[in-house]
Amino acid sequence: MITIEQAVTLQGSYRAHEKYREPLQETTIIAAVGATAVGKNFLMEKSGLPVVGTLTTREPRESDDPTRYRYIELADVLDKIERGEVVQYGTYPPHIYASELQDYALGEPNISDIYFSAVNDLGNKGFKSVKAFSTLTSKEQWMSQLMERFEGMTVGAIHARLTEARRSLRWTRAEALGARAANHLVIINTVDTVEENVERIREFANGKYVPQPDDETVRSYAEGMEQAIDLIYGRLKI
Repeated sequence: MITIEQAVTLQGSYRAHEKYREPLQETTIIAAVGATAVGKNFLMEKSGLPVVGTLTTREPRESDDPTRYRYIELADVLDKIERGEVVQYGTYPPHIYASELQDYALGEPNISDIYFSAVNDLGNKGFKSVKAFSTLTSKEQWMSQLMERFEGMTVGAIHARLTEARRSLRWTRAEALGARAANHLVIINTVDTVEENVERIREFANGKYVPQPDDETVRSYAEGMEQAIDLIYGRLKI
């Protein structure tokens, strides 16, 4: 059986067995990208698009939707990867997240919470097309949501979430600023823009033109969120 280290190395080139790939030829995947507690899962659910189910090796959380998550031992998911039985997977050692063919609504746009580092790996998984939207929010709103999310978590777990969040923000800036890709949308998530953003995500998923926020807006929100990370490190002394 392959190891998790081998799964990390193979992730980009991984291709499922053809019998799991062929049914996906008319299915578009929308990757929802964003730092922890930024609100991307809320937007996914509000969008009304089919949300891809997830196999995960991590422990259940109180906030998990039991209709979306199935919990699996690491050895079992590694076996599925080796056999080519998952459509795609993302590694976040010591955990792996994956999806199986049964997790998709075939022939229509599906939406899934995807780590920024796995988005580019979706291009060879058999989908009709791959699109991504990145979610940003205000420094104040995000700090409030982070402090609520971090309550009761260990320092090590908080540090891991903040490290991943900073890397995600920098990926978004690199993807969004300057030359804009038609398959990447930036969402500025605030309490006043939920309905507007949900409509933008729906139109984006269905191939319509959706105006992007300008570079200065993207830069300002991303920098504000990075400042929030530094402030939380200072507050928690980690």
